[in-house]
Amino acid sequence: SILSQIRPKLSEYFAQTTNEIINTISQEFTQKMSEKEDEIKNAQKEKELAISEVENKISYLEDRRVEIRKILKNKKRASFFEFFEVMNREYLVVTFLAILEMVRKHEINITQENNFDDIICEVA
Repeated sequence: SILSQIRPKLSEYFAQTTNEIINTISQEFTQKMSEKEDEIKNAQKEKELAISEVENKISYLEDRRVEIRKILKNKKRASFFEFFEVMNREYLVVTFLAILEMVRKHEINITQENNFDDIICEVA
């Protein structure tokens, strides 16, 4: 009968089609996994760069605290504005944060007699 003649060919066709579909899906899956791995690697690199940048800023802040300690070791008292030798944003911010951190840790005291008077920093 015709059905008995067609059946082996249909089975062979469907087996080939199934294998092609599986291969295509497998290739697409492998490609997507590779893309996701690349995205993860890039995100990790960005995170490492950000961490490194923060560590550098913290190091800079600690270095500035050491410099302020040296100034106060020699002078015992200094005007708040004496610590701002360089006028760029990063230096100003780091110096201000260093002074605040030193006040928080009770390493220095800050006083001001009257409004608009000089702000005095001294060793605690």
